[in-house]
Amino acid sequence: MMKYSFLFIFLLLPLTVCAEWVLTPKTMVNGGVAILRWQGQVPMDVAVAHFDGESFFLDRDKDGLFALIGIDVLKAPGTYPVEMTGIDVLGGNHFHSMQITVEDADRKTDFLTLPAEMVSPKDPATLERIDRESAELKAVFSVDSGPYIGQLFTVPVSDPISSSFGTKRVLNGKPKSPHSGTDFRSPLGRLVRAPANGRVVYVADLHYTGKTVILDHGSGIFSLYAHLLTPLCQVGEELKIGQPLGKVGSTGRSTGAHLHWTVKLRGAKVDPMLLLARYGKERP
Repeated sequence: MMKYSFLFIFLLLPLTVCAEWVLTPKTMVNGGVAILRWQGQVPMDVAVAHFDGESFFLDRDKDGLFALIGIDVLKAPGTYPVEMTGIDVLGGNHFHSMQITVEDADRKTDFLTLPAEMVSPKDPATLERIDRESAELKAVFSVDSGPYIGQLFTVPVSDPISSSFGTKRVLNGKPKSPHSGTDFRSPLGRLVRAPANGRVVYVADLHYTGKTVILDHGSGIFSLYAHLLTPLCQVGEELKIGQPLGKVGSTGRSTGAHLHWTVKLRGAKVDPMLLLARYGKERP
């Protein structure tokens, strides 16, 4: 409620149009990530951005105020506004609006054959479990825990990528949702490490993703690690970048050992590798 109160106050103040906001990039594919920064001569004290129905405070790092903006993998091509409102350290009021252009990514299609029950379960108990777990995940991802705590991201494992984010999938001849994360060809038992500082907010054994861990990095940014052999953390723990969170496995709907890494940015499923490209220690 507080963030909307601040936004309301900002909108009542005299506004000065400025062009010191920098958005990189302004054209993205669905699943992409952009970084918004204030680069004016006078430092910004506090600012709010509005995009895709969400209002959120900008966070602060060594370069000043910034926000990561994610484009969901299913976002339709088009042009979408980003609006920024802020107060600088001298009390000046600033308002600006930019456009993000979203283009369709040219991603490949994987044709997979799996046991029918893995693709379309019909057992009532299994369907009830899937619905229950889906509701749990939705509740976890809906929490706004406050400012970003993650710092720059890195990869959770250093193994090669086996399946890229957004790959279109046809399972047993039927089109399914695009791949929601990045898969790494990791051996059984490989340590999975926190790619950024985060709070452990979910540890469970799920029907589809098997033994799963979710980290909350603040500012609506979550990362999920699926098909683990063994989680090595508990809900409530604060992990620093590089700390082990689990071991690679093949639990849930999986045909072999690998790590599945999903990132959600204020509800948008985004490409973890594009997140690294915008706000990572390594730039793929």
